[in-house]
Amino acid sequence: MIQSAPAIKIPHSEDTITIQLTVKEAIALGHHVHFAGDRHIETTAKRKIAQQLEQSLIRSTDSSQIDYFALQV
Repeated sequence: MIQSAPAIKIPHSEDTITIQLTVKEAIALGHHVHFAGDRHIETTAKRKIAQQLEQSLIRSTDSSQIDYFALQV
């Protein structure tokens, strides 16, 4: 019998975050378009999302670290 992976509970998972992307960054992420002149657009957009998410999670906790047990992995 195959067991499914345990569900990960993320604190404040229903909160919203705001990220500013250029039109090119949004197109690169949403439609997987590669721009010949700048191959780093998608990477830059992903980095912006990761940074904002990290800041949001750290801001939502009282310390500068996310409690591992709060993730309930």
